[in-house]
Amino acid sequence: MVKFFQILYTAIPLLWITNDLSTDQQIYKDIQTWYKKNNCQYISFYPSEKDQTLNEKSVLQIILIRHGDPEINKNGWFTYKSARKYIQDYDKVGVKNIENPPVKLKDFQDVLIYSSSLYRAYDTSKNIFEENTEIKVDSSFIEFQREITPLPLILPIKGWTTLSRFFWVIGLHSSDIPSFKSEKSRAEQNAVFLNKAANENKKVILVAHGFLNKYIVKYLKEKGWDHSYDGGNDYLAVQVMTKIVSK
Repeated sequence: MVKFFQILYTAIPLLWITNDLSTDQQIYKDIQTWYKKNNCQYISFYPSEKDQTLNEKSVLQIILIRHGDPEINKNGWFTYKSARKYIQDYDKVGVKNIENPPVKLKDFQDVLIYSSSLYRAYDTSKNIFEENTEIKVDSSFIEFQREITPLPLILPIKGWTTLSRFFWVIGLHSSDIPSFKSEKSRAEQNAVFLNKAANENKKVILVAHGFLNKYIVKYLKEKGWDHSYDGGNDYLAVQVMTKIVSK
C-alpha cells in the first residue's frame, strides 16, 4: 500500500505537466488556425486578450518582417565589376512605395520595434509604421554579409548572388567578410536578444532581412518558440513566432 502511494505521489505531478503541455499545444494550434483564417491583406498580433482559454497563460509574440523591394535596377547582365558595384549600391538604397503594409498595429505603444541599420530595412519600417512610432535601429540586425566571387562571367545579378552565396557557405571567400558560421552565431545572438525583449514586453517586431530572419526563426524554434505564421521569402514576407508562458 505504501508503494502504491509512492507511485501515485510521483505520477500526479507528471500528469499535471503532461496536461499543461497538451494545453499549450492546443493554444499553439488555435493561434496557427487564427492566422490562416485572418491572412487577408495584413498580419497583426494575436488578440490574446479575447481568448478565454488562456486562463493563467500569456502569449509572447515576435513578428519578423523582410524589407521591401529595393529601389534599384536588377535587370540586365552583369560582369564581376558591375555586380560588385550593384551589391554596394544595394546596401545604400531605400525601397519602393509600400501600398499595402504587411503588418498593422492596433496600439503601437505596446510594441517594441527594431530595425536593421541597413537603409532598405529602416526605410521599410518608416513606410510601414506611423510617423511618430519609435523604431530602435541596431546594426547587429544587418543581413548576412556577402561579396561577389571574382569569376570571368557575365550573368544576371541573381546568378551572381546565388553563386557567390554558395561559395561563401562552403568557405570559399575572402577574409574581408565574416564566415557563414560566424553569421549564424550572430543570428543566434539576435534570437537570444529578441527572446529576452519579448519576455519583457510581450510584443516585438523586427524589420530585417531574408537570410537573417530565416536563421532567427530557426534559433527561436530551438528555444521553444512556435512558428505560427510563415509568409514565405519574398520582399515584405512576414514570420510570426509565438511562445506560451505562465503569468
